[in-house]
This record gives sequence, structure tokens and C-alpha cells, in this order.
Amino acid sequence: MSVSQVREMLQASITAYNEKKRALHTAFFQDNEHSESWKAEQRQRKQKELKNEYAANLVDIQNRLSKAESNTALQVGRIKFPLVSSTLNENRTVGELQRNSAELYLAREHSHAGILSSIRSALMLGRVDYAFSVIEGAREAVKPVNGMLSQEGKQFLQDLAQIEQGFDTTGNLGALAGELAGVPEIVETLKGFQAFLMNENLMNENLTGSYIPFSAVRGMTEAEVRANLESVNFAVSQQRS
Repeated sequence: MSVSQVREMLQASITAYNEKKRALHTAFFQDNEHSESWKAEQRQRKQKELKNEYAANLVDIQNRLSKAESNTALQVGRIKFPLVSSTLNENRTVGELQRNSAELYLAREHSHAGILSSIRSALMLGRVDYAFSVIEGAREAVKPVNGMLSQEGKQFLQDLAQIEQGFDTTGNLGALAGELAGVPEIVETLKGFQAFLMNENLMNENLTGSYIPFSAVRGMTEAEVRANLESVNFAVSQQRS
């Protein structure tokens, strides 16, 4: 299962939970046959069951996300470092030598133009492990000054990205990188949904607000925010905690 598929599973879980919760409250609101105390007791019991069901569901989703992230990172490693990730000992040895060579190269002072030339030459010669070791090391060495990157630093990062894009003729590497880039937002949504479920018993029993991820709140219109104020306030409070 891919990271994107886990994201879809999480969204489906949130949607299903919200729908069941709204249906639960509607059913008791429309119940004119039983006493308020009986309805309150039954509502609390069923809401607890709903909470436990989706808390368990989130544990499964967390496990799937962890596996998907690891598998995706492994696939990225196989593309960037084909020798190091090889099953053959002799290939891994050559790959480690290339990585060590890259570290020694970066330990010496080189111009940005020189580094870019070294990367391009390595890729032309098929020394992919060396090239990406230099790319990643050089990228990490670009540090902001007073919170801002210099124009030269920005251009260098752009040049490194262009080399990667030129290497990634199939688009697989970019797609996998995009998958990994989406993981933090999924984790944020998972934690937010878990917090929402855990706080259900602390909320007013008549609360009918749905869970809305903070990522979704950022794209809401003013009218949508007003219509879902309870849920929006909860999402915002989680960001501040």
C-alpha cells in the first residue's frame, strides 16, 4: 500500500466517522418515545463504542503508514543508491567506496560550479551512488543566514534539483519523493483525529461537531468556517498545543 492510499484510507475513515456521528445524534434528537435520561445514557454508550471503533481503526492506519513510508524510502534508496542497496556484496562494496569518495570530495572546498560539474560527470559515467551522495551532501551544506538563503544558495539548490529531474527520466523518483513529502501532513491529521476521539468524553454530550483536519481548515472559506465553527476551533487548538 502506498502513502497516497493510506491518505485515502484515513480520509475515508474520517468521513465515515463523521457520518455515523451525525446519524447517531440525529436518531436520538428525533426520538420522542424515551426519556431524556435514557437517551443521554444510550447516546453516551453508543458514542463510546463509535470512539473505540475508530481509535482501533487509527492504530491500523498508523501501522500501514509506517510500512508505506519505509517501503517508499527503500524504493528511493534503490534509485539513488543502486549499488549500496544491491543484494550483491561486491556491488555494495563498490557503492560504499563511491559514497566515501563523495564525502572526501565534499570535505574539500569547491565552487558550486565545480560541484555541479562533478555530479554531471559522475552521472555520465554511471557512478550514480557517488553523484547522489554529492547531491545530498551539497544540499545539506546550504544553510540560511539570519533565516534567509542567499541568492547564490537558492540558485545552487535549483541547479541540484534540475540535475535530479534530468536523471529522473521516468518520473518515478519525483513521484516517490512526493509521496514522502506528504507523510507529515498525514501524521498531523492522524494525531488530530486521535485527539478529537480522546476528547469526545470531555466534550459536551450534545456536541455534534465533526472532525475536520487543520489542512482542510486552511482551504475553507469564511462561510464554511462559520458553519463548522466547533470543528474549526478544535483543529486550530490542536495546532497551538
